[in-house]
Order: sequence, then C-alpha cells, then structure tokens
Amino acid sequence: MNRNILHYATTIQLCFLLICCTSFKVNAQSVNNTPVRLAVAGATHGHVSWILSRKKADVQLVGVYEPNKELVQRYVKQYSLNTNLFYTDLGKMLDDLKPEVVAAFGSIYEHMAVVEACAPRHI
Repeated sequence: MNRNILHYATTIQLCFLLICCTSFKVNAQSVNNTPVRLAVAGATHGHVSWILSRKKADVQLVGVYEPNKELVQRYVKQYSLNTNLFYTDLGKMLDDLKPEVVAAFGSIYEHMAVVEACAPRHI
C-alpha cells in the first residue's frame, strides 16, 4: 500500500477515535454536571465556530492553539474571546491547561501531531 495512503488512513482512524472519545467524555461528564475542560488544537478549519461560539455549560473552553496571529485576532473579535485563551505552542498549552479533551480543527495533515502531543499526556 502506498505510504501516503497508509498515513492518511491512520490519521483518519485516529481522528475518528478522538471524536468517539470526546463524545463519550462529554456525555459522561454531563451526567455529573461538571463541564468538560476542552482545548482546541488548530483553528483554521471553519467548523471550529461551533466551539468558539458555544454557550452551553457542558463544555469549558480552556485554550486554543493557533499560531496564525491574524486568524487569532479575527476570532477574538468575532466571538468576543480573551486573547489569553490563545497559545502559539501546542505543548505549552497542554502542559499549562491540562485539558481533558482536545479537538483538532487544523489541517488534516496536522492531526497526527495533535495526537502525538496529546497521547503521552493521557489526553
């Protein structure tokens, strides 16, 4: 099998697993009325807006890793977010905030790096 196809398939499988685990974690913690501490890794994918604009108390957005400063400023203004929520270093964000769940909204080519950063931290 072509190495690129294998890498792509593995990335898709890991992302699916991450989504399944996130759904389970959110549902499990919602029963206890404790918001899930969620961090976002990458914000270039347009679907991140449902998290940045979320007003429900079941999820607490604790941080966003996004190195693109122009994009960060756009989201800060659009969603009235505090600039302190944003990090340009994924590892630092994970270590500082210790989120329970991380959602990857960057390029699919960046998803493996997110998994590789989260897995050793048991996130």
